[in-house]
Amino acid sequence: APTRGSGTAPVCDEWRRVVKPGVDDPALAGYTEIRDGVVWTEDWRDCTSDFGNQIEYRWFPDLSGAQLGAAAYDSVKQLVPQPDVQLSRPADNLLVNVETSIAVTPIQPVTATATIPGRSATVTATPLRIDIVTGSHVTTDTRQLSCPPWGGPTSTCVWTPIYPSVGKVTGTNDHRHHGSVSVIWNVAWTSTDGTGGTLQQLTTTTPIQFAVREIQIIGGD
Repeated sequence: APTRGSGTAPVCDEWRRVVKPGVDDPALAGYTEIRDGVVWTEDWRDCTSDFGNQIEYRWFPDLSGAQLGAAAYDSVKQLVPQPDVQLSRPADNLLVNVETSIAVTPIQPVTATATIPGRSATVTATPLRIDIVTGSHVTTDTRQLSCPPWGGPTSTCVWTPIYPSVGKVTGTNDHRHHGSVSVIWNVAWTSTDGTGGTLQQLTTTTPIQFAVREIQIIGGD
């Protein structure tokens, strides 16, 4: 005989409403509860495993497609990753008047689905653009950059610092620009009940410190 924890995973039927005996009206046939203003219904399903058949019972909230989309949105917020920053020069060795390319390793769209019996909603977060804060405090310097994400001819942001990272430029005492690289995500949802729409954009950010040095040239023609 199989021991507990061995064997194949149980195979279960779809969830179905628990029906009160002797009630003909479908609207009144199920067991319901109201919790914090939300209607919950009791469902059951038949599962078969190496240990035989087993009936499972569970209460589910009666949520609309939009409410399920909100639940899936909360999951997506936990799944979108921070950007993995790629620089053409080491972050501690940028040079005045020398271009530095700042890019992000491509990230695939992120999805999450919330499901109740008979209805589900899927939320998809898709990268929209890359935003860069250089950390410079000088108004004549480049303080922010934006560019499209990967896959296009301008998918890399280019920064040409014009000042070294001294305190009066950075506003810090460690000779570093305290900047950041962010990915802005568009978020949309669709439900199996035919509804759908857009949700609030998400932002994931990686802090980064840039050290900008100045090459001193002595002499010349």
